[in-house]
Amino acid sequence: IQQYKVISFNLFDSLVLRNVLFPQDIFRILDKQIYENYGIRDFRYIRLNVENEVRNQSNQEDVGIDDIYNEIKLRYSEIPVNEIKELEYQVELENIIPNPYVQQIFECAKEKEIWIVSDTYMPKEFVYRILEKCGYSNYNKVYLSGENGKSKLSGALYKHILEENNVQSSDWLHIGDDYQRD
Repeated sequence: IQQYKVISFNLFDSLVLRNVLFPQDIFRILDKQIYENYGIRDFRYIRLNVENEVRNQSNQEDVGIDDIYNEIKLRYSEIPVNEIKELEYQVELENIIPNPYVQQIFECAKEKEIWIVSDTYMPKEFVYRILEKCGYSNYNKVYLSGENGKSKLSGALYKHILEENNVQSSDWLHIGDDYQRD
């Protein structure tokens, strides 16, 4: 870590973990609450299918949660999308915990420039809430694929970050859980 000027961290499954077996289990929890609150069954299928279609139709590499819920609103006017989107945020936040192993690395890097770089549809304001809940505060910048329309997988998000910050890749260490994306 000492040889790098910038240390960046992936968010999900790196800095933070969901306390469920699979990330998709969040949608099962959400499904139960939506049924209890609104009487809508199997919302997760609507949510995930619309997300896939929005991604496939987009001319960008990634989309944001508002893109997904706006499309749900167009297709299913009877669904209270704003309330359900807020419920999705709530379920995510309730099931997020810090990763103690990566948290130690984060603490070792606190004298460096620290960036959070994530392929996620979640908005920056919500990511700030996740980071705050998990005790991460000494970071400098947050880059999200859904807000930039560029992904880590293609390398476009990394290229954008390098150009924006005028940093050489040899001065930057990224820490994550996915060999292809990170």
